[in-house]
Amino acid sequence: MEVTLKPNQLETRLLERDEVVWCNLINDEASDTAFFRRLGFQTMLAAPIYGQNGKFGILAVEAGDETGSLVQFAKPMMQTLAHVCGLALQKAALLDSLNDRNAELEEALARGHQYQR
Repeated sequence: MEVTLKPNQLETRLLERDEVVWCNLINDEASDTAFFRRLGFQTMLAAPIYGQNGKFGILAVEAGDETGSLVQFAKPMMQTLAHVCGLALQKAALLDSLNDRNAELEEALARGHQYQR
């Protein structure tokens, strides 16, 4: 499925969908596609990234001039990669939170030892 974008709608349109989409960026002058065009993207496959609280981002890869069967073949792999990215980002956030909490506990323990002396 190809997504037609209007100015400033890229992220909104892609996050509305629960599927991998193919976007044609050639001759697309929308300001929110400029970033991808500067990277040299002509077309892209994009998939929503899911976390614990739903969709929170987009995984986008340049699709070159490929269409048809190759794009259809790549969609399941792209969706799997997006899910793995979501899990990795979620795990990184949990690890960061755990490290912060451990630092707080170490400080509290150090303060407790000071009072015992």
